[in-house]
Amino acid sequence: LWTTLDPLTYIRQEHEGTDYWNRVISTYGSCRSEKAVAYLAPLSILNFAAVALACWQAWEARNIQSEFSEATYIGQAVVSLF
Repeated sequence: LWTTLDPLTYIRQEHEGTDYWNRVISTYGSCRSEKAVAYLAPLSILNFAAVALACWQAWEARNIQSEFSEATYIGQAVVSLF
């Protein structure tokens, strides 16, 4: 959806400074989007909700028998996301 409605465009910019003949010494480029926040904010909220749900499920499953318990590993994986 993002690539259809607001595709990224490559923009090349010049570093400061020129040589003896007034030519640009170096340039750099990056991809830009006009409305990136409109797409990144819902994705961030969805990611946070998924992590919060995983934390809650791991907390609820903390007292399950050890041969079925994976809460420790899930907790470590979730903490590594932060």
